[in-house]
Amino acid sequence: MKVSCTHFQCASWAFEHLRDHFGSAGMSLDMAHEILTFQVFLMLVSMISLI
Repeated sequence: MKVSCTHFQCASWAFEHLRDHFGSAGMSLDMAHEILTFQVFLMLVSMISLI
């Protein structure tokens, strides 16, 4: 379970990095700032639900 939490944290960081450095709707709709923010929160909520 601890490993799963760590993986969700790492995934959240990856989406956050993409959002902060490459997030723009000009590239693709799935790279829009709002979608990447949603992905960050989804990973964090998934991690919390394991606890």
